[in-house]
Amino acid sequence: MRRWLRSPVLHFMVIGAVLFAGSLLRGTSAPERAKVDREPILVSRARIQVMRADFAKRWGTPSR
Repeated sequence: MRRWLRSPVLHFMVIGAVLFAGSLLRGTSAPERAKVDREPILVSRARIQVMRADFAKRWGTPSR
């Protein structure tokens, strides 16, 4: 029994349980984030071809 009381795993689990219980009792939730409208990310065909050529150059095999 003494061996279990000295175990770091037990200490880790007890501390984790205390922190988890404390967060539940505190009861505050994260604030709601504002919705942000963003433009879609566009990648041109030329950029894709450059990326494929770079991949083939680095790894010696064409990308899929």
